Amino acid sequence: MTETWEYRDIAGTYQFWYKMKRDELLKRKIILSIPTAPTVNSAFRNVRGKGRVRTRKYVAWAKEAGWLLKAQNVGHIAGKVNVDMEVPRIANADIDNRIKPTLDLLQTMGVIDNDKNVEQITARWADGIQAMLVTVERVA
Repeated sequence: MTETWEYRDIAGTYQFWYKMKRDELLKRKIILSIPTAPTVNSAFRNVRGKGRVRTRKYVAWAKEAGWLLKAQNVGHIAGKVNVDMEVPRIANADIDNRIKPTLDLLQTMGVIDNDKNVEQITARWADGIQAMLVTVERVA
């Protein structure tokens, strides 16, 4: 990382300010590991008088995955992003059902601003892994 010191006039007082190159300050790519997301079908259920609500399974996953994200100290990427997911292979499962809960978690935990800012998403099965590997990359 390039380090420089700059002398600035701030409200009539002179102070030293630490500055970094702009590209080094802004995160470009985050790689994280989270437990495999529940399917959309098992994440929500319909409740009379309340509509669609999160299931206990989804709430437990989101809580565990959220704490693991905090422990990884992954940071935040602002603006448009591409997301790549590697999902542990699960027999007779649809991979697309894992996308929404994962994007919702990334937004809730502040990794991305909003899941509507996802420009491209790639999801694929992966053998030999125990948790989802998610890569979030800022769109240039």
